[in-house]
Amino acid sequence: MIQSKIYILKNAVELDQGLSFNGGEEFHIVSDVVYMQGHMLPPDMQDYFYNWITKNPKLFRMDVR
Repeated sequence: MIQSKIYILKNAVELDQGLSFNGGEEFHIVSDVVYMQGHMLPPDMQDYFYNWITKNPKLFRMDVR
């Protein structure tokens, strides 16, 4: 379980779902729930983003605020 971590994209990326993100965008995981810009992602997108983030650590740098 991830209690609280902030993942910051190193570079821009485009996902197979037609979603694209700029470098520097932050993804927060709190108690295994994924947030962007302070908002929880929709429930049906949680597993997809959680797995994408945790399985691709080279795409992110950690923020230890």
